[in-house]
Amino acid sequence: MAPIRAVEIRLPPHLDDLSLDSFLSYLKWQQAKQDLKAVKEAFQEGIAGESRYCYPWQEIPAEEDFELGPFHIKLKTAKKPGTVSWEKVISGFKASLEYWKSEWERGRLKDFRTLDGELYLPIDRLEEKLGELSEKYRGEEGLKRELKLEKPEIQVPEVFVYLLDQDYSKPTGTNARYWAEARQMLEEGEKRTVGYKEDGKQIKRFKEILYEESLSQLGSEPESPARVPYAFDGIVFIHQLEPRKRKQYSKIYQALVKERPKKLTENSRIGDFEKIKLMILAGAEGELRELGLVDDEFMQDYQPHVRNGRIYVRLNGLIKRIGEYENRFSTRYIEQNLWIAEILPGSLRSG
Repeated sequence: MAPIRAVEIRLPPHLDDLSLDSFLSYLKWQQAKQDLKAVKEAFQEGIAGESRYCYPWQEIPAEEDFELGPFHIKLKTAKKPGTVSWEKVISGFKASLEYWKSEWERGRLKDFRTLDGELYLPIDRLEEKLGELSEKYRGEEGLKRELKLEKPEIQVPEVFVYLLDQDYSKPTGTNARYWAEARQMLEEGEKRTVGYKEDGKQIKRFKEILYEESLSQLGSEPESPARVPYAFDGIVFIHQLEPRKRKQYSKIYQALVKERPKKLTENSRIGDFEKIKLMILAGAEGELRELGLVDDEFMQDYQPHVRNGRIYVRLNGLIKRIGEYENRFSTRYIEQNLWIAEILPGSLRSG
């Protein structure tokens, strides 16, 4: 008979300082989290597989109850609409623009227009390309599941022991207990290692304390990846802070094609192509300027004009504005990573 392989996970203490034990406990918790998530997600997938509602066209939202030993679990199912990968849409659109520019420079594009040595593209073709990409990268409609423990109330376990060879996807009372305890431990463990809000006040724990200390040593948020060392008894930890940007690609898309509202105001959100069509087809340039929706820079970038019933805009200006929208609709954040860089001979933890 094969030996039983068990793993023990202990709830971390409240990490409210930057001691050696806090560093080690935090890193240990990062691995423990992955194990707890694996147990939790396996059970959730197993319960979802027992649902009578498996297709988006069924009558949903719906709720189902599962009685597994002493555990009463409610499964909520709702439709999950097919979402568009706006990142792929914008990336694909930019690639198309670069391709057209390259082909034009080689003298291979005959259906677009050249004016003053620059390439101009018809707005209807640009809108068509964005529409094609939106459909291409639209995901299928699916289902969203949510599990809720109705009873009994579960206390946060100080110790969680699970078996490596057990199938936690089976809808049994034992697995329901593992699922419930894993959820509770994950939530409490994050509070103890990262921080939480209580009565409107932020309670800081190790991750937030470490971040503030590293910023203090650096002097300010870094503009490029920066590493801050922490040494204890011959053990050297590295805390890396790397600035990143999270782009809101759907807003970049809307900045180009969003349709006009019924009434224009200075706060109206309207796409560039719609503005140009309003100016050319409805003679609304004056109104748009008065509202601050169009200015000289806008006109200089696009330099719109009409030929044979089609509205053309300047390619280089369009590329410039997409780059500006990528900067405007980006959120800056700092990605943090922590690891042990070195354990020196003779340290308390070596050997």
